Amino acid sequence: MQVKVKFYGSLRKLTRAKEINVEVPEGSSVMELITYLSDIYGEEFEREVIDKGKIKRLVRIALNEEDIEDLSEKLEEGDEVSFTSR
Repeated sequence: MQVKVKFYGSLRKLTRAKEINVEVPEGSSVMELITYLSDIYGEEFEREVIDKGKIKRLVRIALNEEDIEDLSEKLEEGDEVSFTSR
């Protein structure tokens, strides 16, 4: 399934991308998306976003414009996930 991913702040600089579309397996979670993005952009991406399985304090993750804290949140076809870091 396809998911749109947007990057803001220092994560845009790290990824050198404003927005990408990615293909992830059906039923993937936000954490699985982060792991996939780390495969693309390197482990530094994951280190910038999460710490000990939780979203870092200075990072905001939004699923369809709603802030989330639960990385096990499931994704659906056409979802939009944004990552913002200061």
